[in-house]
Amino acid sequence: MERAGRAGGAASTRHHPCDSSSTRRSSSSSRSLFLSERGHRIMSYTGILQDGFSMYSANKFDEARNPEGIINLGTSENKLSVDLMATRLGQPDMYHVDPVTLCYGDWRGHAFLKKEMARFLTDYCKAPRPLDSENVVVVNGCGSLFTALSAVLCDPGDGILIPTPYYGIIDEDIRHYSGVRTVHVPLSGVPSEDETHPFQLTVPKLETALEAAKKEGMRIRAVILINPNNPLGDIYPADALLSYLEFAKRHELHVIMDEIYMLTIFIKGPKFTSVLSFDRLPDPDRTHVMWSLSKDFAASGLRVGVLYTENRDVIRALGKVAYVHGVPGPLQYSVSQILRDREWIDRVFLPTNHERLRKAHRYMTDRLRAMGVPYLERASGLYVWADFRQFLQSDTFVAEKDMWIALIKSKVLISPGQAFYCPEPGWVRLVFAESMTRLKLGERRQETTVSAIEETVIPVRANVFVIVLLNGLLVTLRPDLLCVRACVWGAVGSSGGMDRLESALPKLKLLTNSAQTSKGDQPNASSALPSDSLEDLIGLLRKQIHSSDWLEQNKAEHFAKSNPEVYESFQQLLKK
Repeated sequence: MERAGRAGGAASTRHHPCDSSSTRRSSSSSRSLFLSERGHRIMSYTGILQDGFSMYSANKFDEARNPEGIINLGTSENKLSVDLMATRLGQPDMYHVDPVTLCYGDWRGHAFLKKEMARFLTDYCKAPRPLDSENVVVVNGCGSLFTALSAVLCDPGDGILIPTPYYGIIDEDIRHYSGVRTVHVPLSGVPSEDETHPFQLTVPKLETALEAAKKEGMRIRAVILINPNNPLGDIYPADALLSYLEFAKRHELHVIMDEIYMLTIFIKGPKFTSVLSFDRLPDPDRTHVMWSLSKDFAASGLRVGVLYTENRDVIRALGKVAYVHGVPGPLQYSVSQILRDREWIDRVFLPTNHERLRKAHRYMTDRLRAMGVPYLERASGLYVWADFRQFLQSDTFVAEKDMWIALIKSKVLISPGQAFYCPEPGWVRLVFAESMTRLKLGERRQETTVSAIEETVIPVRANVFVIVLLNGLLVTLRPDLLCVRACVWGAVGSSGGMDRLESALPKLKLLTNSAQTSKGDQPNASSALPSDSLEDLIGLLRKQIHSSDWLEQNKAEHFAKSNPEVYESFQQLLKK
C-alpha cells in the first residue's frame, strides 16, 4: 500500500495501494484445496482497518478488567451516545411481536418501516415533496447496500469512480462478490491556486480520472460520493454537489450517494445539502441515496441501511438479492418506532449527541494544537483528519505504517491515511466519539509515542529555548528537538504567512547558532545544527500551511489557550 510521498523518499518504497505489494496482499502464497479462486481471494484479502480492529478486539481496554488494553480511536463508532439509544430501545413501546414480523415479508422491507423511513427522509433531507415509500429498500447495513448495488449496476471487471481518501472498506463491499473495482480520483492535501481547501473535489479531477480509466480499457459504470465525507469531514456545497451530478449525467454514470453522516453535524455553520433536497435531479434514474442509523444514531450494531432510488429496475433487481441481506422483522418494528418519535429525536437525542460530540471534538483538537499538529477543522463526522507527517521517519507509506504499529504497541489504535487510499503519507483519522476518560488516556498514549518518534527524526543537541518575534511571527524552538512553531499575529493569509516565515529564516538560523554558543555548546561535527535541517522544517511547515487549516488554528488566541506560558513570555517580549 505504498505510494509516492515527499520529494527525497526512496523510490523503491512507493507503490499504489492496489499493487500486488500492498498491505492487502495474501500473507501466504499457498492455495487452499477447499476454496474456489474467488474464495481464496476473499480469504487472503486483508486491510489495515480490519487488521487494526482485529487486534483491538483481541485486547480491548477496560478500566477494571484490562487497563493495559488497546483504546480504539480508529474505528468510526459513536460511543458517546450509545446510552441514549440503549435507553430508548429499552422502552416498552419498542418491542412488539406480531405474526407479520415473524413471517416472510417484502424482502425490501416491511411496508410499515418503508413508510416511516420515507417520512423520515422527507423531513431530515428537506425533500421538496413527500418521498415515495415504494422507492425505499431496507437491508442489513450500508455495506450490504454497496455489495448489492455493485452487483446490479456493474459487471465483473467494471469500475466505479471514487475520490480519495475514502472509507477503505468500500473496496471489500464491492469487490468480494461482484468483482467490481474502485477507480481512484486522487485529491491532494495541497490546494491548487484555483482551489479553496485541501482535498477539494472538482469536476476536472473527475473528468481526468474517467478519461484515464477509459484509455486503459476499463468501463466505468458509477461514481461514489460520501457526503459528509469520511474521513475528511467535508460537507459538499450545493453548487459543487450539483456539478458532480451533472458530470455523471453527461457520462451516463450512476451516482451512489452515501449520506450516512447527514445528522452528525455538530457545529453550526456549514449547511448539509442532501441530493434528495434538489427540486430536480439531473438524472434521477441514475441517482441512488443511502443512509443508515449506524453513525447518526450511535447504533452501528443494529445493521440497518436504507436506499432511496426512483429507478424501478434497480428496485426490482435489489428485491431479488435482498433476501440474503434482510433485517429481522421485530427489529424493523423497533426502528420504525425510533424514526416515528420525533420528540425524542429533536429534543433529546440530536441536541445531546451534538453537545457531547462538540465537547470531545474540542478536547481532541485542543490537544492537536498543543502538539503543533495541523488538522482539518470540520463540523461533521466522528473523527478528525490530522497531518502527522512531522512524526514520520521518512515520507513514505512504510514509515506511516511503522508509526501505526508503534501506536498499537503503545495500546492505542488510530487509522492511517493508507487505509483510506490517501495519496500522501502521514495523514491519519482520529476518532473522538469516545468516553472522555478513554479519549484522554488514548491521547496521552498517542502523544507519548509520537513524541518519542519525533525525537529521532531531526535530533539536535542545542540545549536552548528561544521565543522571538520575527517579521510578525511568533517562533519557538524546543530544547529537545529543533521544532519550528509559528503563531500568526492577527488574520494573515497563508501566502503572507509563508512569506514572513521564509524571510525570517536567516535571522532564525543566526539566532539559533548564537543561542547555542551562549549556552556553551561549541559548534563541531557532532553538535552543530545541520545546515539543511531548518530549511527541511520550513518546507514541512509550508506543506502543512497549504494543506490544512493550520493558519486558522494557530492564531494568537488559540496559541494563548494551548500554550499559556509561552504566550506570557511573548507578551513580556512585546513590552521590552
